[in-house]
Amino acid sequence: DAERWQNILPGRIISYKANIATPKMIGFNPELYDGTGNGKLPDGVSIVCFHGSPRPWNTALPWVPYFSLKNTIQSKVKQYKLSLR
Repeated sequence: DAERWQNILPGRIISYKANIATPKMIGFNPELYDGTGNGKLPDGVSIVCFHGSPRPWNTALPWVPYFSLKNTIQSKVKQYKLSLR
């Protein structure tokens, strides 16, 4: 049986949906949420897995590299609208 990196390096590799996203954030999934996410990148994390949707550049999070001005603006508008809910 293959080892999983998140078991080899606990706390260093996490899931955006399970460990970061909150109900007001794009990509929040209540079935995956582990109750620890507060929308911020935890200290000591090296890798954040974005499985499926949203794509990292669509989250408008400050720690995700900017890929294009258009994607950044669209994502920030979408995140703002979600925060108003």
